[in-house]
Amino acid sequence: MMLVASTLFALLEASRFHQIKRLASLQTQVALESIFAEYNTHLWEEYRILACSQEEIAEKLEEYGNSQMVDKQEGTNFFQFCVQEVDLYGYTRLTDGEGAAFVQAAAGYMEENMLYETAKTIYNQYEGLANIQNQSGYSFLDIGMALKKLKEAEEADKAEEDTKKKMHRNVQESVKAATNKNGKEVLEFIQSMQKKGVLSLVLKGEDALSEKAFGEKEKLSNRSMPEECNPNIVEADWYTKVLFQQYLLSYLSNYTEEKGHALDYEVEYLLVGKDSDIENLKDVVNQLLSIRTAANFLYLSNNSVKSGQAGTLALSIAGGSANPVLVEAVKVAILTAWAFGESILDIRTLLKGEKIALLKSDESWTLSIDGITKINKDFPKAKNCKDGLTYKEYLGILLLIRQEKQSA
Repeated sequence: MMLVASTLFALLEASRFHQIKRLASLQTQVALESIFAEYNTHLWEEYRILACSQEEIAEKLEEYGNSQMVDKQEGTNFFQFCVQEVDLYGYTRLTDGEGAAFVQAAAGYMEENMLYETAKTIYNQYEGLANIQNQSGYSFLDIGMALKKLKEAEEADKAEEDTKKKMHRNVQESVKAATNKNGKEVLEFIQSMQKKGVLSLVLKGEDALSEKAFGEKEKLSNRSMPEECNPNIVEADWYTKVLFQQYLLSYLSNYTEEKGHALDYEVEYLLVGKDSDIENLKDVVNQLLSIRTAANFLYLSNNSVKSGQAGTLALSIAGGSANPVLVEAVKVAILTAWAFGESILDIRTLLKGEKIALLKSDESWTLSIDGITKINKDFPKAKNCKDGLTYKEYLGILLLIRQEKQSA
């Protein structure tokens, strides 16, 4: 009887143990479902991201398992047990793959809310900008180099004979009378503008700026993280990058769309990575000035009328030197100065929430060659282009240009 009883109870204990394992597996699934039903509400409401805190999962699993499985009346439940240890595996953090997991999660959400054709149009804008920058070939060094060469030519003129000086003076005065413009003053004016604070060029004194900032310790990049749980994440293709770019523009704040987060200019922070809103905005405005100057310089170079005006003005300044190389250098410098002046007006328009075309036309161009030295008077801005891009859309292009690993 003892042998039979021992065999029977051994079988019963094995069955009980097997049933406990099954119940523990079921209870773990129920507990996980309950935990994942408690996704971080702030992340969902603000950023449409379904995520849980890794630190809370194990704690909640243990707490939930014990509260459900330990019977208050001990001895009446043959299948009771308690959770002693919880080990997590097979999970993915949003920071895995240098943020690729977050990119895929955000892109997956946007894919349900954005047409493929729209994404392709956005990517074509990025490629169009890349072509403009490659073709423009402008450099702000052209202005300084032209002024330097002009100074050298003026010093050389002083050493030449009187007849040549008189010829130079007659040519310069006749052309200057036709243009009614001192081109050298244009170059010197733009050169002085470049030395000023960039925000003072594009914002009025009464325009409010965010003063939000945070310390180095608050940055996500300063956390001590264990090894990645899922490092083998596929690199994003162009479509995923566009979707993620649109996600960032939709759920993060920028200068024209503040959302009251830790920083008011969050997209600018992603592009620059500095600690304060103002510093990030300064850097982004500089990047936009560079983009707009390249586009405007390309337009001026291909416009025969405006290029001719710049050539006439260059001749009035350097024609007396009889040096065609110097005249051409001055012409390029004038075109650069003109493009930069128009770009300042463009950024003023963008920061007011209006639109500027990627590549301008005769109708959308604003600044005349005579108005370059007057861009600080009455604070003018460029014409609003109905078919152009907003400040937010230009930020999107900057996001596509910038590599993810360089972002803060």
